[in-house]
Amino acid sequence: MMRFQQAEAAHEPDLRRLMADDPMPGAFRLAYTREPDFSHALDVQGTSTQVIAALEDGKVVGMGVRAILPVHVNGAVREVGYLGGLRSLTSARRGLGLARGFQFLRKLHEDGRVPGYLTTILEDNVHALAMLQSGRAGLPRYVDLGRYTTFALFPNRFHRAHPSDCRILRCPEVPLGDVLAFLRAETGRRPFSPAIGESLGGPWYRDFREEDLRIATRGQTIVGVAGVWDQSAFKQVRVAGYAPWLGLARPMVNAALRLTGYPTLPPAGGSLQPRTLAFTTVKDDDPQVFRALLEAALEAMPTLLLVGLHEKDPLRAGLRGLRAVPYHARLCWVCWDDGIEAFRSFDLTEAPYLELARL
Repeated sequence: MMRFQQAEAAHEPDLRRLMADDPMPGAFRLAYTREPDFSHALDVQGTSTQVIAALEDGKVVGMGVRAILPVHVNGAVREVGYLGGLRSLTSARRGLGLARGFQFLRKLHEDGRVPGYLTTILEDNVHALAMLQSGRAGLPRYVDLGRYTTFALFPNRFHRAHPSDCRILRCPEVPLGDVLAFLRAETGRRPFSPAIGESLGGPWYRDFREEDLRIATRGQTIVGVAGVWDQSAFKQVRVAGYAPWLGLARPMVNAALRLTGYPTLPPAGGSLQPRTLAFTTVKDDDPQVFRALLEAALEAMPTLLLVGLHEKDPLRAGLRGLRAVPYHARLCWVCWDDGIEAFRSFDLTEAPYLELARL
């Protein structure tokens, strides 16, 4: 019989194995692995995290992560939850397991720290999307907040950057204190954008360095910031396999990619080791500034660059003309009855911002 509990240190190898063995569906079957230590990835997900483990015969057969993180809501910083890392072995996808898992989550939720949770569900994962939004007994409400897309951008050695009136600088050319002050002043208008601290130190910013920031300036004024976060030391993206048509076509696709200056698709089992765009903040949501930041990030990119944007985000215009593979998900607010009033109070006039590197 399946039972649920908070994961313990002894479960850590099973959690890593489950992440590796349960790839996401799609043309690219991607496994989001967490080597060498599952807890390292948890550190960047929230200031507080709890892992729910589903156990059968002492083995972890399913899991989910409840993270709590400080974000901007209605112009102020407050804690909200994020639900992620939902994984299960095929043998565990039966019966009332999901409902019982949410019953356990609800017990954790009774600590009263947050009114509800953000989550993303891949649109290609049709079964999970239908199940979680079904409203069946025991499941919380899933309020759809629109499409959230992860764009996998391909660097191109032949690409010529668009002319721009911005200069792209790096720290320490621009003092870190000035960059952080800009981020704190500008991020608050976007719902769910993460709170920025007084430094970029600690596990919350694991492996992120101030020199990873790209800073767009006009004259002496900062007008945009984006970071390129290499998380490959604790989070990996492995190609578990391809859709049959893509697997057969991969040699021809790779030949065309080489000729046109793009990186090739690795064989099944290979790692993509992408970088993730983070802390993306642009004054007045100017897509030309965003484009200049993107091109600066791609200039020396050894692999894919992952960029996450909501469908309402005006910065999406800055992606035009760049080669990208989109992964569409639904952004949802997940809550029980006690979280509906809080949700109704949210000002969602501006496009939501979800930090992809924290997911």
